[in-house]
Amino acid sequence: MKKTIVREYQLPSSCIKGKQELTIAFLTDLHDQVMGEDGERIFHLLKEQEPDLVLVGGDVIVGKKGCDTSKAFAFLKRLSDNYPVFYASGNHEQRISEHPEIYGEIGKNYETALKELSLIRLRNQKVQLKKKGIPITVYGLEPEEQFYDKGFRKDGMVKELKKHFGTPDTDRLTILLAHNPRYKKEYLSWGASMTFSGHYHGGVMMLGKKRGAIAPDFRIFPGECGGMHQKNGCAVIVSAGLGEHTIPVRIHNPRELTIVRISALQNEKMPVK
Repeated sequence: MKKTIVREYQLPSSCIKGKQELTIAFLTDLHDQVMGEDGERIFHLLKEQEPDLVLVGGDVIVGKKGCDTSKAFAFLKRLSDNYPVFYASGNHEQRISEHPEIYGEIGKNYETALKELSLIRLRNQKVQLKKKGIPITVYGLEPEEQFYDKGFRKDGMVKELKKHFGTPDTDRLTILLAHNPRYKKEYLSWGASMTFSGHYHGGVMMLGKKRGAIAPDFRIFPGECGGMHQKNGCAVIVSAGLGEHTIPVRIHNPRELTIVRISALQNEKMPVK
């Protein structure tokens, strides 16, 4: 079993009053590493952290021809039986759903099966809720596939967000699940309180807290492989993920369960809207 750590962040929010605290767990890029010791380790860590919400940022599966989604389904069932779960797509879920000419009925059957579970599936959708009396909106982005293309970054991510969601709700804690961290500047510009991304698996080898050796789109030393990025009261948190595929190598880059604890605004801290 590969090393798995808890990486914790503290953020203030004007939506939280007094001594209240909201604990969010973020899981991403599991890539079928969900059974046996790997899965038990994740549930053990979650039990220790006692999250109020669990966010799943995509790529629970490995989307390839003939892929078996039963392990992912079993993991998500156990997860949603124990926690409030909000699940957005990564590129692997997106491609098996959008390309039946390649993957057959796998994507359709997977999405149908997920409807049996108590989790909230977000495919360019949002959901409003209250937890501990705190008003929250969670958005799950599934962008056009061009935004995963290798090579030059694509224009139009803010337009894509506005097309699906308009502008972030005001007077609520707003959470965006957006798998690809390459567009962190656009997420910060759009203005959700916090955005959660993954996709890069820590860049194979982490060079410090944020920079990795290589991204899946073959960029060298990308600066958004991990860590928290903040601007104008908004935060993008990038997880190194809980699994890997294709290049199953991690150097100074352990698997990561991300925990964010959100508390009342303090004057000396950068506020999260």
